[in-house]
Amino acid sequence: MKTHELFKVLGEETRFEIVRFLSHKNERSCAELSEKFPHLSQPTLSHHFKVLAEAGIIDVTKEGTAHTYRLNAELLKKAGIDVGK
Repeated sequence: MKTHELFKVLGEETRFEIVRFLSHKNERSCAELSEKFPHLSQPTLSHHFKVLAEAGIIDVTKEGTAHTYRLNAELLKKAGIDVGK
């Protein structure tokens, strides 16, 4: 993905905040993310996760019904994007 496309994905405030939240611990469960963003419905969060995953910004691990989201910090670093820790 081109750098300007990454900026477009991260230009949406909620997605940027999700990435910033992941940058503190690198890996979070769906439950942790839902607790952090209680004002967002589950379908809305799922949409943001899908967009971030399609862009390669996060990786998703599925075990049964549990989903874990991991930041692809290397991609952001290569693009020169610092989300701040």
